[in-house]
Amino acid sequence: MVRVKYKQRIVNIRKAKGVRQKKYGVEELKKDEGVAKQYCKEIELEIGKKGIEENSDGNTVGEKWQNYKEIIIKSADKILT
Repeated sequence: MVRVKYKQRIVNIRKAKGVRQKKYGVEELKKDEGVAKQYCKEIELEIGKKGIEENSDGNTVGEKWQNYKEIIIKSADKILT
């Protein structure tokens, strides 16, 4: 009879599941009031450009949310990075 001692090594590697979310410098909004105002103005400007209205009948809630989400991400890329 032969006796074998066997150990299996488990590798803890994080597998990328999708795209990693980008982190923004949100602390800047809390510390610097000028940056916060600039960020708000940028969002308002982009909303005005797209012409998104609260009571527009053509868009569903999901479409409206997607539009707002895109605007917020673009503004954060522009101001907070």
